[in-house]
Amino acid sequence: MRAHGLPTFPDPQNDGTFVSTRANASDFHGTLFLSANKVCAHLEGPGLTPAQQQLQTDQALKFAACMRAHGVTEFQYSAPRDAHSAALGAPAGSPGADAGSPVFQSAQRACQKLAPGGL
Repeated sequence: MRAHGLPTFPDPQNDGTFVSTRANASDFHGTLFLSANKVCAHLEGPGLTPAQQQLQTDQALKFAACMRAHGVTEFQYSAPRDAHSAALGAPAGSPGADAGSPVFQSAQRACQKLAPGGL
């Protein structure tokens, strides 16, 4: 990921997940992430089981609903087309899309307990 345009992309945790923080949130969204992820996806492990995928989807939907309820009105969850392509976020230019905005920060604090693992 770093070699494909994301120089601050984090190392994985011991369980293989990648943690998104305020400092590196931009590394997990946008066209650069999608491009790098497509090139590097073959290096990831075998992926999630169907039960793990369902749990992660359920958590992501709850997290997205919470973010919207707390003022980030365009926050959305895009269901994965494969084991590596799910996305959470607010489209650029939408209300609260700026991860540094007070509205986004407040919503993220309120909803953090609902965030899927690794986000």
